[in-house]
Amino acid sequence: MSTLLFRLERRARFLMGGVACLTLLALVLFNSHLIESQPSYDAYGWYTVNPMRQGMLIARRMDSESACRASAVAQAISCMQGKSLNAELIATAKTH
Repeated sequence: MSTLLFRLERRARFLMGGVACLTLLALVLFNSHLIESQPSYDAYGWYTVNPMRQGMLIARRMDSESACRASAVAQAISCMQGKSLNAELIATAKTH
């Protein structure tokens, strides 16, 4: 009985060590910007886009182009289609 517990414990420790190593690897990859999470936009959807400092965009999905244009009252806010936003994300990812 005790040898079974020792083997089970050893396998559990190896498994948890492997999970910890994979977690650390993922953390290092995200912190070094080798892997980045970025949003994906619906190609035919309309979004209000508010450019912020440091190149960040805040986008909100709208039902149609007319609803997007009606809600874009400030001069800094613009309306863009999703395929344009996706292309912009790809272009900025290649420059970094």
